[in-house]
Amino acid sequence: MVYHHITLNVKIFIFLGLLLSLKACTSEPPNLLANESLITQIFSAQEIENLHTILTFFEEAIGVQSKDDDPQITAKYHSYIDELYGQMRKGKSNLTIPIEEQLAMYETIDTQTFNQIWTLGAGYKKKWKGDTLRVIHLNYEGKYKSFLKLAADSIPIIKEKYYDRFHAVGHISPSMKADLIINKEQFDLKDIKIRLVFAIHYLTLNDESKRREKYNWKTQTYDAHRD
Repeated sequence: MVYHHITLNVKIFIFLGLLLSLKACTSEPPNLLANESLITQIFSAQEIENLHTILTFFEEAIGVQSKDDDPQITAKYHSYIDELYGQMRKGKSNLTIPIEEQLAMYETIDTQTFNQIWTLGAGYKKKWKGDTLRVIHLNYEGKYKSFLKLAADSIPIIKEKYYDRFHAVGHISPSMKADLIINKEQFDLKDIKIRLVFAIHYLTLNDESKRREKYNWKTQTYDAHRD
């Protein structure tokens, strides 16, 4: 009886160990943004969780895994950027992230957080057969711009290559797009704040390029996304 009791305890101990190991393997990466004072002084706790969701979505889309160290993460960002640059030189612009998945990701974050980063408006583009479509922009008045300003105060490369230009023109300019590609080595991607800037930058461009929500003049609403 004593032996059976000991054996049962050992089995329970092993089972619990396996459960803990499985949980460790499948758990989401920690929210490192919550440790950044520059982030916490601007965004609420819920908004920071949403920022974590956005960053994790982007990084998983470009192949970053939770086990990756800083050099591996940097290499995957650079690989993604190099791929974009190669496409640009061929006159193409496919940011590889499925827009349906990105739109679904938006549904998992609070509308308030979305609105602190982006605004949605209407746009007319000849290449889209002259349709009036819903388009996305960085919110010039939102908390995300405030974050960029503070980041620019302490990170010179963000000020020189990103914030000052965004502040001047109010949207992502061609020079901002080029600088993140051409000068990628100058951005310290070990810094999670810089990775957040890259993530939101490329998700914005992906949305700009792929969203197809046509304005329905009869109902004065936008149709669901379609390719």
